Amino acid sequence: MSPRGGVLRLVSALPGITVTHGTVDGQPTLTLTADTGIPLKAASGPAGQVAGTVTYAVTRVNLANIAAGKL
Repeated sequence: MSPRGGVLRLVSALPGITVTHGTVDGQPTLTLTADTGIPLKAASGPAGQVAGTVTYAVTRVNLANIAAGKL
């Protein structure tokens, strides 16, 4: 098991998180799913070489903030 696979196995023990096996273009993958459905970070590139990452900022808004233009 790769270090990344080991981390996903540990994380999958947390409530509301599942890890499933899959494939993309014939390559094996592990998919991490959380109950919130909110992505926090995504990394891409060949195995062992991250070519790029995207970090998401998650904020909560309410109707009063939207009406005031505070997004």
